[in-house]
Amino acid sequence: MEALRDLMGVLHMVSYFALIIDLRDVPPRDQRQSLVNLGREAIQDFIVLDGRAIRDLFAARDHARRLVEIILSQIDLTVVSPYVTSGPAPANMFFGREWELKTIVRTVRDTNFAIVGGRKIGITSVLVRVLQLLQDAPEYHPFYLDCQAVHSHDDFFEAVDAMRRIALPARTPEAFRRIATELPTQYPSRTIVMLFDEIDGLLGQDIAHGEQLLRIVRALAQELPLRFVFCGEKILNASLHNADLAFFNFCNLIPLTYLSREEARRVVVDPMQELGITLHEDGDLADQIVRLAAGHPNMVQYICQKLIERINQRRERVITRADVDAIGQSTEFAQYFAEVSWGNTTALERLITLLMLERPEVTLSEMAEVLRAGGLNVPPEKLAEAFEGLTPTPFSAAMDPNILLRLKPCPIFCDARKTSTVWSSVSLKK
Repeated sequence: MEALRDLMGVLHMVSYFALIIDLRDVPPRDQRQSLVNLGREAIQDFIVLDGRAIRDLFAARDHARRLVEIILSQIDLTVVSPYVTSGPAPANMFFGREWELKTIVRTVRDTNFAIVGGRKIGITSVLVRVLQLLQDAPEYHPFYLDCQAVHSHDDFFEAVDAMRRIALPARTPEAFRRIATELPTQYPSRTIVMLFDEIDGLLGQDIAHGEQLLRIVRALAQELPLRFVFCGEKILNASLHNADLAFFNFCNLIPLTYLSREEARRVVVDPMQELGITLHEDGDLADQIVRLAAGHPNMVQYICQKLIERINQRRERVITRADVDAIGQSTEFAQYFAEVSWGNTTALERLITLLMLERPEVTLSEMAEVLRAGGLNVPPEKLAEAFEGLTPTPFSAAMDPNILLRLKPCPIFCDARKTSTVWSSVSLKK
């Protein structure tokens, strides 16, 4: 093994993967000294094809598929796992959302869209997929702008400057209008589509300064073959429903909800099959994972990644019910679930979700009564705003209430408990 590592250094092979052909058949009594076992202790992933594997490969009906199976049986699964819990989902992990994609791509020539959803629900993944589809369509010319770090007009103009093939003559809203007005002449017979991701910070800043940029954006969409697709959360959603703001009724709203059972099962099953991993109880186990995640796409991927880490430590390729139970019962999972669900919620929204553990379906008036009984009088408009911010929420009938019981060490949970003195008079069974 030392010689093999030295050889990779001599050949300047910086990859962590190497395919080793060893035509010997190692006797069973010497298996501990086989390259297959020795290679597992190396930093590099040495995939060893011994004499037995070579014959198996030649005899296989699908040689390529069999080679992949041999590689996956020896490789570190965490290195090749396709599950991601941060950033947009890659194309091979994009499941569902067909209706949303068709609606935008087929009608964006005539209207503007706002994709609204909660934290890690997949709004960026949808927008990136829309960008890919528009790039392949000859009738459109899309521009993508990531506004996650944009919280002021100066930030926006700097980001626009960095956008491909766009340069502002001056960093003002009017300069953006002039450069955008010229785009249809640069790309004749095409509809220009501007995709703004994570727009909330910029929207809040612009609203506070008289909506200079928002009014220009709306005017551009009305005057030119220029369309906009925005992604955001609460501020974007609120601005679309506020009659006093320029964004009121400007865009067609597309709220992103959780994946359907069938879509979530595909996130679980399809990549596992590609990795050669078996779900011990097949459909039942996949459904258990979906229920544990309450259909939230990021939570499904998080659970699957943790399951792969567990079986990879055991050098196994079978996931059992005990594995899923262990993930679901861990404080780490409960804390991550709360961070995803509560990451951008207000103190009142967190309190409501806790009170809903025993009331998965509750009306505004019923919740107002529960809060009043605890000595907390919430104005109707504030309560309605909190309900709007929690729709849809993973804290529903699909979620196991016991998840929250493991959150006492979690700061985000403790912060919610300190929200109000309502805790001294409202009785919770859990």
